[in-house]
Parts: sequence; C-alpha cells; structure tokens
Amino acid sequence: LGVATDSGDSDGQVINTRPVEGVDEARIEDALRFFRGEIDQVPSMFSAIKHQGQPLYKLARQGISVEREARRVNIYSNELVAFSGDELELEIHCSKGTYVRTIAEELGEVLGCGAHVIALRRRAAGPYDESDLMTFEELEAAREKGSDKTGISC
Repeated sequence: LGVATDSGDSDGQVINTRPVEGVDEARIEDALRFFRGEIDQVPSMFSAIKHQGQPLYKLARQGISVEREARRVNIYSNELVAFSGDELELEIHCSKGTYVRTIAEELGEVLGCGAHVIALRRRAAGPYDESDLMTFEELEAAREKGSDKTGISC
C-alpha cells in the first residue's frame, strides 16, 4: 500500500506514493466489497492480451498505451488474510481472465493510497491445483525415468 507502479507490480516504475495513514482492517474490509461478485475489469497494459497481434506488455514497455475494453469477470471470494503496516495479503478465488494486479491497483485507489502487487501465488488454474505441482527436481527425475508423476510416458 502507498506505492503505485506503472505495471501494477513491484517490477514496474513507481508512478505515485501516498501516505497509508488511516488505512485499517475495517477500511480494507469495506473496500473489498467492491471486488467481489461480477465486476467489470479493464485489463492492464502489462497483460499478454494482444492488440493488432502484439502483446500489450510489449507496447507498454515502449511507452505505448491503447484503449482496452472492460471485461466481465467473477470474483467468487476475496478475503483479507493478513494486514500489517503497508502490506496486506488477500486470498482471491476468481474466474479466468481476472487480473489480480488490477484488483490491487483499484483497491489502492478505493483506499486512497495506491497499491501494487509484491507477490502472487496461483494456487489453482482450471482443473489443476497445488496437489498437481511438481518441483524442478521431480520433473527432472520423471524425465530421466521416462514418465511423469501420473505414469504417462513423456
């Protein structure tokens, strides 16, 4: 909280800093209600969506911004997990096409202090969840053995 970047994450250039004074759990919980259910979301210029065959992030890195249409996404749940100082942790269950960095940016605006993502962990995608994850070492061992963790030949 308190720092907005051009990309909406910590890799971006800082474009604004504002005090976080007065932001407490109650204000965060109240603001989160705007980011639950069906919402319209304008994709970030730092997304992989293509414009005339070019990913938006490539245009953004060249300083080019193009008009993007809002998309309807569904935020099934958006819960505050932790809050301390200028950092908060959310657990979000959302539909495909949702941009979490955009939620962070917009939440920062609702709170009046700006915000960006410093860490993001995708715990599920489609039919896959964390139980399907493999370490690099497990992948290497499966490759050497000639099969993956499910027993299907590589």
